[in-house]
Formats: sequence, C-alpha cells, structure tokens
Amino acid sequence: MSDEQTHPPHDPFGDEGSAGLPEFLSDPVRALGRRWPWMLATLLVGLAATAAFTALLKPRFLASATVLVSSQQIPEEFVRPTVEDDSLERISAMVGNILSKAKLTDLVEKHDLYNHQSGELTMNDIVAIMREDVIIERLRDLPTNRRNESASRYSISFTANDPETAANVANDLALSFTQSNTMMRRRQAQLTTNFLRKELESSENELREVERQIREFNEKYRGELPDELASNLHKLEQLQQQRQSLAMQAAEGETRIAMLRSSENENSPESRLAALKGELAREIAVNTEEHPNAKSLRRQVAALEEQIRNASGGPEGMYTSRSALIAAERRALDEIRRQQEETQRQIREIDARVANTPKRQEELNALQEKVSVLRDDYREFLRKVQDAELAQNLESAQQGERVMVLDDAVPPRAVLHLAIGEDAAMTEPEVV
Repeated sequence: MSDEQTHPPHDPFGDEGSAGLPEFLSDPVRALGRRWPWMLATLLVGLAATAAFTALLKPRFLASATVLVSSQQIPEEFVRPTVEDDSLERISAMVGNILSKAKLTDLVEKHDLYNHQSGELTMNDIVAIMREDVIIERLRDLPTNRRNESASRYSISFTANDPETAANVANDLALSFTQSNTMMRRRQAQLTTNFLRKELESSENELREVERQIREFNEKYRGELPDELASNLHKLEQLQQQRQSLAMQAAEGETRIAMLRSSENENSPESRLAALKGELAREIAVNTEEHPNAKSLRRQVAALEEQIRNASGGPEGMYTSRSALIAAERRALDEIRRQQEETQRQIREIDARVANTPKRQEELNALQEKVSVLRDDYREFLRKVQDAELAQNLESAQQGERVMVLDDAVPPRAVLHLAIGEDAAMTEPEVV
C-alpha cells in the first residue's frame, strides 16, 4: 500500500493534533512552509494597490496672510469721518470685490492656476472652484491703548497643490483687500462730498428764492409793513390835526364872506355901479346905443368904474370892491376845501394800511420763518460739506481707517490634506 493510502492528506485548519489544536497553531513552521506562496502573493498585491492609491493622491497646502484694519489716525473730535470704520457692509463689499470674477481671473492667469483643468472647465467654473479655495475669516481683535481706537484682524487663506503658489495667491488676495479698502473709502468719501454739495446748492437756491419773495413782498406792500406801523400812526395823527385845522379855516372863511355880503348897501359904489349897468342894459334894449340916454348912462358907468379903480386909503378906502374881496375869500375857501378832500383821502389810505398791517405781519412772519429754517439748513449743509471735504482730504492722505498686511503668507510645510486625482480642486478644504 502507498504512503498516501497509509497516511491520508491532513487539513491543518480542520485536523486537530493530540491536543485538539489546528496545525497552524500546533505546528506553525510546517503550515508556513506549505502556505507561503499564497501569503506572498497576497502581500505583493496589497503593496501594489497601496502604491497605486498613493500615486493618485495629491497634497493640498493652505497658506494664510493676516490683514489689520485700524481706526482713524486723527481723533474724531478734530475730523469727523464720512466712512463708517470696519462696518460689516463695507467689509462684505471688499470681500465681494476681491472675489469678483475679474479679480480672480487675473490671479488665475497670473499664477497659472488649475492648468490641469483649463481644457475641461470654462473660466466661470474655474472661478467658482477658486472661490471654494479662498477662506476669509475675522480673527480676535487686537487690544489698543487709545480710547475709541480699534484694530481688527482678518485672515485671508488660499489652498493650492503647491505651497509657493498657495502663499503667493494669499498675499495677492491680501494686497487686493487693502487696495479695495483704499479705493472704496475714497470713492465713498467722494460720493458723500458730492451728495452734500448738491444738497448745499439746492438749499442755497431755495434760500435765495424765498429771499427774493420777501423783497418782492416788501416792494408790493410798501406802507403796510409791520415796521411802518408806528410811522403810519404818527402820520395819521398829523393828518387828523390838519383836518381839524382846515375845518376851522373853512368856517372862518365862510364867516368872512357872510360878513362882506351883509355889509353891502345901496349907497356903496359897487351897488351904484351895478344899478347903472342894469339901467344901461335896459335902455339899450329899448333904444339904440346912440340914444342920448344910453350915452349918458355909459359915461356914468365909466366914471364910476374909474372912481372904484382909483379908490385907495383914507375915506375913499371904504369904496373898495367888496365883490373882489368876496371872490378872493371864495377862492381861498375853495383851496381849503380841496385840502380837506386831499387830507381825507390820505386819512382813508393810511387807515387802510393800518388795517392791513396785521395780515401783512402774518404773511411776512411765515416767509421770515421759512427763510430762517432754510438759512439754518444752509449753514448745516455748509458745515457738513466742509467736514466732508476735510474727511476726503484725510482719506486721500490715508489718515483715515487703514487696512494693511500684518503678516505675509509663507509657503506652508505641512500638508493640509490629500486629494484624489483631478478631483482634488473640487473638494472642500478640511483641516486635518
């Protein structure tokens, strides 16, 4: 009988020795000698798979630059800024500016980023990938010694396959952040100044318009203005006294005329002259002018007229023409009455001015109150424009809030993480 028939094959995993243990435990040397080809093959396959997997991995490096945002250098009690320091909206706008497509496209072209994907992706896709590789976060603020002074820090990081590239891009992003702050602050200061100048010009035009209305109002209602009330009352009192005086003069003139009329009698030269003229007129009406009676009466009239004309002083003064005196008194009385009418007209006019003065006072007060408010607004806008121009000069001299690179990014030595193949740039950065 052969050996195989005498000693059948023994399974090391199923056959138990005298102690009931498997062969690889009871006799490991014998088991290794029989199984080593399979174990070696398995080890080689594992090593090959590990080497292939490692070859597909690409290292990722994270470089960070630190940016410092400091407050205005000149105290605000001397120069009031027109740009809010370290405001969330402005910081967000600055971040949006450095992450804009134009800025990131320039960096992609400058540093030849994602060149292994340039043929597969569009520029919009590459920009979107780059935005994922940029991390901007606020760090703890630095303590300061001065009151109302702040110093904020921001970290700007970039992840790349090459440490030098990661550091260079992070530094360019930090520089763009500082430049964006300067540009935005100057533009905002300029916009604020321009806006206030327009408001100042509008306020000045409105003020001039109301002042013009006041001048036209004073011209239109001259004599009815409040500051003329005292003068009008004084003039009204004078006119009333003048009216009383004229009334007395008129009464005296009428009395004199009445006395002159009552002193006339038939023996006066005037009476005789009037009688002769009447008789001459009747004679001419009956007879001709050449009639002896008419001629005689004409001679008597001429002689009496000559006597009246030559009469003066002494006993003959009594024959002075009373009709002439009465006519003179009547002319004087007419002048007095004309003056009375003029005085009464002036009194009515001034009475109307005095009556309208309260109304004009209200209208003028409304205009003056309006011009006072506009003048205050103009002064306020003028002060704001001056402050804005000073703040703009401050920004131009970079004495306002400053953004500066505190720490430049350096090429990192440690690997951030490993990414597989071409999909590495598409993964979210994770610190390990």
